[in-house]
Amino acid sequence: MRELNYESFAETLEEKQTHQRPLSGQIELTYRCNLHCIHCYCKGSEDPKNELTTKAWKEILDELHREGCLWITLTGGEPLLRDDFMEIYRYARRRGFLISLFTNGTLFKGEVLDGLRTSPPFSIEISMYGATEETHEAITQVHGSFRKTMEAIHQLLSEKMPLILKTVGLKQNRHEIFALKSMAAHLLGKNKFKFDSFITARLNGDKAPCRCRLSPQDILNIENSDPDMIAESQAVDRDADDLLRSPDHLYQCNAWWQQFFINPQGNLQFCHLSRKYSSNLREKRFHEGFYVEFPKVIHEKFIRTVQCQTCILRKDCYYCPPRALLETGSEEGPVEYYCQLAAARHDQNIKLRQPVACTDNKVRP
Repeated sequence: MRELNYESFAETLEEKQTHQRPLSGQIELTYRCNLHCIHCYCKGSEDPKNELTTKAWKEILDELHREGCLWITLTGGEPLLRDDFMEIYRYARRRGFLISLFTNGTLFKGEVLDGLRTSPPFSIEISMYGATEETHEAITQVHGSFRKTMEAIHQLLSEKMPLILKTVGLKQNRHEIFALKSMAAHLLGKNKFKFDSFITARLNGDKAPCRCRLSPQDILNIENSDPDMIAESQAVDRDADDLLRSPDHLYQCNAWWQQFFINPQGNLQFCHLSRKYSSNLREKRFHEGFYVEFPKVIHEKFIRTVQCQTCILRKDCYYCPPRALLETGSEEGPVEYYCQLAAARHDQNIKLRQPVACTDNKVRP
């Protein structure tokens, strides 16, 4: 029997999807965390008394199952902080979901480790911010977190768990990005490392994380220094090309078409950063929120003429209304950082497309 490649299967399924359907969802079980990462977007939004109960999460999982959802990601905050994590996890497994777990890796012990050993998830993605204790803990701000995460990685590897290491590019760790990738390759093998350079303001409006951003040139230098990152960047650019709508459309994103997010308080959202067109699942059914509220985003237009609407860099820009709202107070407000990054990408793309003069006096593309 031919082995099914998950990535190929997922891409093919998404490409062939001709109508709106909730294929995958990200479930934020809690905003609480035992670390204090300097870039975290949900820091300051913790509200444990208002988190959904175990019973409520099970009812939501039942509804997702009926709606045909295939993949779910259990995340936070740190999802393992919930005392009922394994009860929710086991219930989701019995419902047949493919489950990814996002975690900082510091809480793998006892019942959690035993439960995952018995019934492994599809993948476990562990956040690592430095290849050294000094760098990692400068970001997590918790002494001993590097040691605990490394111990968990080795323990999970001994159990043959499907691991991925991921990091966020920050000023504080830019000198260790490639060391992290090498560490992931050494421990886990090829293609088990994820790099993300996007940092947003916090959900409560705090802009402190934005001060940790890499410069646009730093991002391009990192991407251009590694073939895998170049390929990933080009894939994102192709996706952006496919999504471009007419200039008067505010939202260029198609996340609502196949994906959803549910936050710890039960708000069903098309984006983890936006409450727009959200529905609280304590009061409304998932079906109504996903099929009635989400599509409204496609009709959103610019209310006033702003530079983003007609900007020649729009094709190279990762402009996002929810990010803009958190950072500028307006969905239509240009974010200077993304303007600078778009200009840098634009200039680079022009250089890449320029013909190269060769020694035989012929010009080659």
